Amino acid sequence: MRTRRARGGPPAPDPARKKTQEQTDPHHWTFKKIGRSMLSWFKRGLRLLQRRLQMHQPLPPFYPACTVMRN
Repeated sequence: MRTRRARGGPPAPDPARKKTQEQTDPHHWTFKKIGRSMLSWFKRGLRLLQRRLQMHQPLPPFYPACTVMRN
């Protein structure tokens, strides 16, 4: 990884420090971001199911056994 220090510029940002910064904006989560995040989790679950079906593995339980939902 090259640093910009060789030319006299500011040092390159530290990726570990950059990731650990907390979000300080109280309005960070807009409806658009929440929707995109939920869609991402949904697509991730679909990819998991597709991978398990292709590998001939059993599907994970969709909900825990509940006495109310049993027929």
